[in-house]
Amino acid sequence: MKYLLDPRPPLSLGLVCCVLGSAAFSQVSFTEAAPAVGWVALAALPGAAPRAWSVTFSDAEPDTAYAGSSAGLLISLDQGTSWSLQSPWPRDHAGYGIVAASPADPGTIVGAIGLSGVWRTTDRGLTWVQPTVPPDEGFLVDVRFAPGCASVVFVQGFGQFLWRSVDGGDHFHPFFDAGPGGSVSGFDVAEGNPFHVVVHSGGNVWITRDGGLNWLRRAAPAGAIGPILLDPFDPTRMLVLGFGNLFRSDDEGATWTESGVAPTGSIAFDAFEWDRGVPGAIHLGARGLGVYRSGDAGQTWSLIGGPGLDRSSARPYDLATSPARPGRVLLGEAGGLFTSSDGGLSYSNRNAGLGEHAWITGVAADPTDRNRIVAASGGTVATSADGGATWTPSALAPRTHPQPVRADPTTPGRFYLTDTAVGLHRSDDGGLTFDLVFEQPGVYFWNVAPHPTTPGRVFGAGAGLCRSDDSGATFSGNLVGAGWVWAVEISPVDPDVMFCSTGSTVLRSLDGGLSFQPALTSPPAVVRTLQADPYDANVVYGTSDGSGAWKSEDAGLHWYRLPESRRSESGLAPLPGLPGGWISGLGASQNARISLDDGMTFRTLRSALGSSASVLSSTPSDVFLGTSGSGIFRLASRR
Repeated sequence: MKYLLDPRPPLSLGLVCCVLGSAAFSQVSFTEAAPAVGWVALAALPGAAPRAWSVTFSDAEPDTAYAGSSAGLLISLDQGTSWSLQSPWPRDHAGYGIVAASPADPGTIVGAIGLSGVWRTTDRGLTWVQPTVPPDEGFLVDVRFAPGCASVVFVQGFGQFLWRSVDGGDHFHPFFDAGPGGSVSGFDVAEGNPFHVVVHSGGNVWITRDGGLNWLRRAAPAGAIGPILLDPFDPTRMLVLGFGNLFRSDDEGATWTESGVAPTGSIAFDAFEWDRGVPGAIHLGARGLGVYRSGDAGQTWSLIGGPGLDRSSARPYDLATSPARPGRVLLGEAGGLFTSSDGGLSYSNRNAGLGEHAWITGVAADPTDRNRIVAASGGTVATSADGGATWTPSALAPRTHPQPVRADPTTPGRFYLTDTAVGLHRSDDGGLTFDLVFEQPGVYFWNVAPHPTTPGRVFGAGAGLCRSDDSGATFSGNLVGAGWVWAVEISPVDPDVMFCSTGSTVLRSLDGGLSFQPALTSPPAVVRTLQADPYDANVVYGTSDGSGAWKSEDAGLHWYRLPESRRSESGLAPLPGLPGGWISGLGASQNARISLDDGMTFRTLRSALGSSASVLSSTPSDVFLGTSGSGIFRLASRR
């Protein structure tokens, strides 16, 4: 396939990157006759899989299951044993989609997809349409049919309303109002009774038995933070999640008792399912640990391990059961799909054949060997010695949740792997083996920045900003005093110039991280990525949630939005050997964009990536792009 820049007038600089295989990109005139810049796909990572954000059985077809994944809608026709990609998501998906299958109409699915809201299909995802009256809400976190009722659909976002449709998902209206500034923490619908709904909101549990005409308010237990579930066999019994524990009521919320799960009370639960086929069974996904199971309605719990979950990422997103298939459990998580056929006592990995649709969380190349690449996806990491033509799985600690990968520019063959479930991992053999070098409860890193000139020095961004001078074995305390730091970046031109982003502010350091100063003007939302200019220490770029790409030209003190930025900008990387050249990944598009004038204007690469960009990285000779559902690409020229 030929990859083309879009047919607008030439850029003012008149330069474009070309020549696949050279040590750096050459520069040629940007004319219609010039070589086009595009992407070459690398081989699929072994054992990789898309992120499975949601899983659901079809009550209308008991052997059919669906998963909303980073790549699109996945389907199984054998109760979750094998899976295939049914269809990619419609527009603006950002690699995110959650789905609910109709309990009565085969092939009918309602999905909440990325930034574009609610969609509906009646042909198993082959075509999608949006509701006539959609929920007036942006990003949605839950969608479900009322059990046994194909006409009633609920959706939940981060706003003050719980939304309901009574015509199968075509018209949505507010069902529950948490009030200005309020939000819905969770809800559930009684099995077989669409009028019986419970909502957890604002420190209270609200109960209606007449479809929302009248509400009974009960005080939620102190410490309750999350989803609430009704016992499918006894709707007077309910559970609500806390942080590291649960609370149970046997009298519709009049009284509560604590049912502790983690002795430390310091873990987060991400998935929660009261088994619809086995009375008393509950399944609970715990970040960093795996899956807990209770067989006595939440009174006692066991942590489920075993070989089936060793390759999981321990970042569960959803669990599903079916009254028609007792004992069958679906688990969707960052490492893909898993099933249990014994009521959740053991699990099997079901990611065979899904590697080409993997969500890539990290990719990096050794600066001294452009053919040595390390990439991460879900519960797997792999290394390549031949430029991505073949991959060797890396040796990892069980239940690792791989995030970004960074190469150490001072030590050939050294890579760092961050893990928001366990700790920091390091490889000194080109990615063949990763050792867990740092693990401390409550301290984990979303990203790291190895120092460009000082061997052994690395900065970790996550639960604060910390510094290590012994290659990640130990870290100093929080350098910026912020509770969460999303990104950290060091200028390769002047390593004393550093940047990091907190929840609402970008900070800079001019003394190598000894002190930090907040920017006088920052982007309006969380800055997820930072990228220093490789030629000018005063220039730094960032991408901000929902507000696109931003730039500072005074070492991070003032920021302005790039004129042609798009709100779904997911990252920027410099084009090697080309001053002023940048490439941008889009989180809600299957294209990337290129700029040859320091980000002032962009052209779209007609690249047919197949899914949106999830990560960008650059070396002195290459640019790599990882996607949310179609693998890894290397930037190259096409003649």
